[in-house]
Formats: sequence, C-alpha cells, structure tokens
Amino acid sequence: MRQCPLCLSKEAKLFYVHKKAGEYFHCEQCDLRFLAAEFYADTTLEKQVYLQHTNEMDNPYYLDFISPVVAVSKKHILPQQVGLDYGCGYSPLLAKMLNDDGYNVKHYDPMFFADPMVLKNTYDYVICTEVVEHFKGAGEELSKLLSLLKPGGILIVMTLLYNTDIEFAHWHYRRDPTHVSFFTTKTISYICKKWDLKAVHSDDKRLFVFKKITDKH
Repeated sequence: MRQCPLCLSKEAKLFYVHKKAGEYFHCEQCDLRFLAAEFYADTTLEKQVYLQHTNEMDNPYYLDFISPVVAVSKKHILPQQVGLDYGCGYSPLLAKMLNDDGYNVKHYDPMFFADPMVLKNTYDYVICTEVVEHFKGAGEELSKLLSLLKPGGILIVMTLLYNTDIEFAHWHYRRDPTHVSFFTTKTISYICKKWDLKAVHSDDKRLFVFKKITDKH
C-alpha cells in the first residue's frame, strides 16, 4: 500500500505494473491513479518531453486542440479581470491568444517561466491546460494552485479523465513519462468537496470549469 498524494489516504493499492514505467496505485477514497514516486522521470527527461510539445501558433493541430479551452474561458471570464495561465510550458500560446483578444492573462511555468512574483498575486481566474496530470504531490499542488485564486474566482482545467472502459496498460495518456496523476469523475467530485469548488461546466471527458466558493485551500 501507498499514501495517496491527493487525499493522503495510506491505503492506496497496487493497480498496475509496467516493467519500464513502474508501479501505479489506486486510491479508493478519491479514485486517483498515480505513479509511485520512485519511478518519476528526472528533471532532464521531463524538460526533453516538454520541449517536444508543439504548442506553437503555426501548428494547426495544437490550435485545434486548445481552441475549446479558449472558447470555454471566454464564456466565464471578462476582459477587465486578471487571469493566470498556470503551467504554460515553453510557449504561453493560450495566454497570447486571449491577450490578443483583449483579455489580461499572465503566465507561469515552474520550468520555463518560474517568476516568483507571479505567484505573489491572486487572480480572478486560473487556467491549467494539460497540467494537473503532471502534479506529483497532487493535494499540495492543488492547494497551492487554489491559493492563487480569489474567492468566487474561476478555475479552468483540461486533463483527460480515466475510466474503467480504458485499458490502462495501453492508454496513450499513461505512456507519457511525465504524467503521474490520473483523475476520474469521482476524483473531480472529491476535489470539489474538499476545496469548496462548484462545477459550472464539464464535457465529462477532459475540460472542466470550477468556481471557488470560499477561500479554503
């Protein structure tokens, strides 16, 4: 058994073993699947993987991929508000797209744009596109993330959910060595309850919008 990095239950059970990737565990309390810490990719490999991402303006496939986030964001944010693109990677394309349309979005990434001053502010909204699956200490990371959000603020998250119809061994999302935390609809419900979030949008697959009800984090 292992301690769950999200809810801290100490009864997470072995879920899947891959001879190269390592051991994955399942927490029955919050339904998170997670990679054991001793199998995390090192920083050098992580950076190499991130630099292979083609999140640039001249890539039509990435623009198609990110456009639902932009569209959903515009339904829940206002130009006069200040937001943060958290975990933007080496190319803060989402922030640029929104800024070009008259919004006010800062950007931060712990590896590529690690400006500590950005984290000293609070924001009307925070956008996390393909970020939370990289969280190693999921509970601690979510608490830190939500501390950046004002009460009543909006959190927009994109991450592909796991469900039991998916063959975990061959799931492309698991095969990314930097993906260590895998959420389900039950996990999303747990997060909402623990951190006083109200779900205001969901496509039940990978795109979610939450409203922060209180300053609990």
